[in-house]
Amino acid sequence: MYNLEKSGGGSFIPKRSNLSSSGGQLPQPLVELGKTQQRDRTHYPLSQNAAMPIITPPPRSDELASGLIHLNRQRSMYLTDVYASLLKMKWRYLLLLFAFSYLAINATFATVYFATGNCIKGADPNSWWDAFHFSVQTLSTIGYGGMTPMGTTGDSLVAIQSWLGILVVALFTGIVFSKFARPTARIQFSRVAVVHNYNGVPSLVFRLANERGSNIIEANLRATILLEERTAEGETMRKLHDLKVIRQFHPVLIMSWMVVHPIDEESPLYGLTEEDMQDRFARIIVSMSGVDGIFLQVTHTHYHYNTEHIIWNAKLVNVIKPQEDGSVILDFRHFHDYMPLSPESPMCCHISSTGSRRDEG
Repeated sequence: MYNLEKSGGGSFIPKRSNLSSSGGQLPQPLVELGKTQQRDRTHYPLSQNAAMPIITPPPRSDELASGLIHLNRQRSMYLTDVYASLLKMKWRYLLLLFAFSYLAINATFATVYFATGNCIKGADPNSWWDAFHFSVQTLSTIGYGGMTPMGTTGDSLVAIQSWLGILVVALFTGIVFSKFARPTARIQFSRVAVVHNYNGVPSLVFRLANERGSNIIEANLRATILLEERTAEGETMRKLHDLKVIRQFHPVLIMSWMVVHPIDEESPLYGLTEEDMQDRFARIIVSMSGVDGIFLQVTHTHYHYNTEHIIWNAKLVNVIKPQEDGSVILDFRHFHDYMPLSPESPMCCHISSTGSRRDEG
């Protein structure tokens, strides 16, 4: 297997690597249409040209990040938008937060019970643990009967804690239900986008697929590129330009979707070289939305490609595998793989005939 090493000139050189074909991770299961999903242990030839290596890009460091651009955010965001922060929080952190809050509330009321003296009938006034166990029973409205409040102070504290317990249970239940009920998109984008000739036209190509194996109805995709530009007044700013793709709408997304953007005279990439895109800090942003066939709700996702994620004069490896019984398999094990084209093939992007770059307003 090969990996990439970037040379001083900005080009990519194949380099031997010990990584497996899945980028050092375990192979993902295949998605098969018309049959039960299963792993396929058959080796498929990936390229008819054995001289050209198959390259697996390493996992991107930003694949686990939900945002396109990481901004410095103040800690007060978690206090000004608590509900959104809890929904975005990972399950393990959310459960730890709930457990800590539960223990903190009970410990606080146990300390108050213990400090007020003999206000719990059936409990040892000198035992903080008895007060803590009584607090747990009160907050969760268990009430075994072994310990009961005593006096005006005890009754008042129990009333306050019971009211707080109702709010805490409602809050925890609502957050957990919202996280479970919220539809999530399991869309897999190729880690790299490639540039090669498509029907004789230089084109930017990447692909996506639904990892969940369900249908996405009325899938809409939009691609834009963010380029750094200089105004007539000499100010530097970054502007978004739409990238027209051959197919922007998919009625039913079942398998993979090969997205192709022709780099013609109407494209904002026309006339740009790899060095030009690096100098202008190019970033391709892709967004997709559609109705999930399982949840029957609108789901959306996004992805981005920086200049280091765009491979020039290369082609994505075919992952569609027809079977003898007529079914078709989508092989996720090689979903991110690509292979460089031969040096004799025409370069994909070139300077325009006028020698100038075309920028849209």
